[in-house]
Amino acid sequence: MAIKKISELPALSGDMASNDLLVIVDASETTQTNKTKRANANQIRVFNSSQLNNSVVSEAAIASGAVTNAKISNGAVEVSKIDGLYGMSWQVGNLIYMNDSGQLSYLKHDYPIVNNKIVDKSIVSFIIYEEIEPLEPGQKKLLWVVPPNFDGYTITEAVINVMTASTSGLVRIDVRRGRRSSATTAPTYYSIFSTQPSIDVGEFSSRNAATAPVIRSPYSTVNADDVLSFDVTLAGTNAKYLCVSLEFSK
Repeated sequence: MAIKKISELPALSGDMASNDLLVIVDASETTQTNKTKRANANQIRVFNSSQLNNSVVSEAAIASGAVTNAKISNGAVEVSKIDGLYGMSWQVGNLIYMNDSGQLSYLKHDYPIVNNKIVDKSIVSFIIYEEIEPLEPGQKKLLWVVPPNFDGYTITEAVINVMTASTSGLVRIDVRRGRRSSATTAPTYYSIFSTQPSIDVGEFSSRNAATAPVIRSPYSTVNADDVLSFDVTLAGTNAKYLCVSLEFSK
């Protein structure tokens, strides 16, 4: 057979089959007669990152399911290499989703994340006394039945406010969670606080009180149809109007 230049050989039509043969020089062989070998097309491997630069591999060259998870280690693919996520900074607060065009996109959100879950929060304010009403100590100044959409939420913060400050003595409230053991029994109440929120003399909010409230579990977690009882444990002197704001988180 006459020796031909590579450029004179007939071109391969279509893609290589897995059993197509290539001629290679085995650099690891020390015996000259063994250096020239044949290799099947399916033995070709990627050796460096430049072989996968942008536009080197087309979409048609990688079929669905062709690459398994085991072939891509953690951190092997940068976010900027994924179509639709270019320019995304990898940080807490970015949500990846599939857009209407079938591409991956991301959203920035400001919700806190705990244990890889977005924490949903709602704040509900309860007016216990109107603006000109003086406070009086006692239980069940207001009863509130937990609606179904708050089922499983936890009370994570409590703030109380008055419009007329106490001239002597603290204003202090308690919130007790009532729960029925059956549909026909009365609720059993337990305080959601180990330290109740209070308002100091001459002040209007519990936010800067000398003693901060402490919420205790498991009584701070509510279910649908639980009852919250708002109790005034200390009314102070001359204090008027009372609003209790509770933060529910899930």
